[in-house]
Parts: sequence; C-alpha cells; structure tokens
Amino acid sequence: MNGLVQDLKYALRQLRKRPGFTLIVILTLACGIGANTALFSVVNAVLLKPLPVRNPTGLALMVGDSKDRRIPVPGGYDGNATSDFSTTGHLQGTSFPYITLDRMRQARDLFSDVFAFATNEKLNVIANGRAELAVGQFVTGDYHHGLGVRAWRGRRYTSRGRATGGLFSRTPCRPHRSDGRA
Repeated sequence: MNGLVQDLKYALRQLRKRPGFTLIVILTLACGIGANTALFSVVNAVLLKPLPVRNPTGLALMVGDSKDRRIPVPGGYDGNATSDFSTTGHLQGTSFPYITLDRMRQARDLFSDVFAFATNEKLNVIANGRAELAVGQFVTGDYHHGLGVRAWRGRRYTSRGRATGGLFSRTPCRPHRSDGRA
C-alpha cells in the first residue's frame, strides 16, 4: 500500500512538470469517456430497454415464407417481399391479404391479439384552419389494445370500426411547415 502512494505522488509530480502532456491526457480521457457514455446511451435506448408496451416479449412480426419463387409473397402496402432478410434465400414478406389477417384473428388459441400496421406516412391534416403535413401511421382497430397502450389523443377504433375514445394513429401528429419549422 505504501508503494502505491509513492507511485501516485511520483505520477502527479511528472504530470505537473509537463502541463501540455497533462492537458492532452485529460482531454483524451474526457473524449473517450464521453464517447463511451454516448454510445452506451444509444445502445441502451435501442437494444436493451424493453418497448414501452404491456408485454414486449410477447410481440411477434408475422413473416410469410415461400421456397418456390413462382409462388408470390404479397409485397403490398408498405410490406416487403424480398430474400434479403432470409438466411435461407426464400422469398419472404410481411404484408398479407386481409383474409389472412382475419384468419389470424380467429386463431385465439395461437394469438392473444392480432393487429396490422403500416409504416409512418405523411398525411394532410387541418390545424388551426390551415392544411399541414403530419406524420401518422395506418393501423387496424385493435392496435392499441394489442400493445396495451393508450392512444395519444383523439378517437381510437376497434376491429369492428367503432370509435372508442383515442386516436387510431399511435404516432403523434407533428406538422411539417413549408418554412422548415416543425
């Protein structure tokens, strides 16, 4: 223990003798610690934290898979039909005909909730008497119930198309102005 104290005193004396070197060492350590903290914050937010929904481990994205490239996989509205995401080279897709969605909903022994969504879209909305562009998401009626979250605002729709109080788009509308301000 005594040798450690002597080594620390010697290191501090050497750092005082060379202030330029000391400044570079301190700045290098500060940049390294700052970059490491920023990287961990991103990894934590994106990969480690669970999604803010009722049962994040119970969510599954349905993917259709076709070995035979002659049998088409629907690549419809905002879905994909590509072999890029397949490790087998099969044609895969995440869009399904409505009848398939309906049959998945009927399979209550397999799924607790089934809902569909499309990626964010730019929508025309009227805010304060002016038409604005907003970002929204097309979803089916049981979207919020399936995720176990409340709608942001507005009215929410059930799978039967009836309003129940909440918004049918989970993504908050954020107007995009022509002058570049949000």
